[in-house]
Amino acid sequence: VKDTRVVMTTVGPFEKYGSPVVECCAKYGTHYVDITGEFDWGMEMMMQWEETAQKTGAKMISHCGCDCIPWDLSVMKLESILPEGESLKTVSCKDRYVMSASGGTMNTLLLNIEGKSRPKMSKKRNFDPALRLPNGDAKFLCNQDKVAIQKWKEEDSFQGSYMGGTFLAFANAAVVKRSTALRQVSKDLVYSEYKVNPDFKTAFHEWCTQALGITLLT
Repeated sequence: VKDTRVVMTTVGPFEKYGSPVVECCAKYGTHYVDITGEFDWGMEMMMQWEETAQKTGAKMISHCGCDCIPWDLSVMKLESILPEGESLKTVSCKDRYVMSASGGTMNTLLLNIEGKSRPKMSKKRNFDPALRLPNGDAKFLCNQDKVAIQKWKEEDSFQGSYMGGTFLAFANAAVVKRSTALRQVSKDLVYSEYKVNPDFKTAFHEWCTQALGITLLT
């Protein structure tokens, strides 16, 4: 790490393998990029090492995988086409995708089931680390912690489909929150994200699967 300029890592679970890499990059001033979707771990790393990275000049960028980047860039693109002086108030993403869990994602789930995951972020903090300004100050106040979860059985009049929650919404909301704080724009933005399901049966199956997953993770 000390002898390179940038470390790009795709090795998960990041809460198992990634923490020492983040620490070394922050200490040695080496830029860091990963593809994690583990937003709790990402916030924990920010709490622990952002101040150090500020001093060494390391740029630490998490959540750069296909599960976060498209949504983050979409919000930024929407901001760019607004008239000068205006800001985003609400962004609602409706997703259609086909995906499966990677080995790292499955291992992350197993770590949580076995109770071997890292401790959750300290409750002693009096601010959201994702809302820190570029200089490290925790003064960017906004409403972006309101992640809307739409009822799984609600029918969308435009698509004629059933909408449901998605695990991606939690990670993407954290990423959008962080990006807008760094750019210091759209302070009143409320971000929401849903999965589009073609029929009732699929929507019900998705809802049950996610309910089971959340139960296992908690």
